Amino acid sequence: MGYRLCGVRIVALDGQRAGLIPLTIRMLFMLFGPFNYLLDLVWMANEPQRQAFRDKLADTYVVKKNAVPAGSGMLNYRVYFVMGYSILFREVQIETSASQTESF
Repeated sequence: MGYRLCGVRIVALDGQRAGLIPLTIRMLFMLFGPFNYLLDLVWMANEPQRQAFRDKLADTYVVKKNAVPAGSGMLNYRVYFVMGYSILFREVQIETSASQTESF
């Protein structure tokens, strides 16, 4: 109900509606306690795509309700080191244009 009030939806890496298993992973992550909320907040502050840690685990994105895909991208595998663990996540590779990479 909160997602409808905020005008967002959860999608899988391919841009389609997220399935039951990824949504269950997201929910279970939230049920494991207040430490997970703190981890999510710290994670999103340093994440270029503003994707929460629970979304990384579930291979999902939270997007605006009326959002349309900007294009397609390749799946990229990236290793993160979190609290002594190395975790392999799948991400959609974002291509940067030459104008975005220039520094002034």
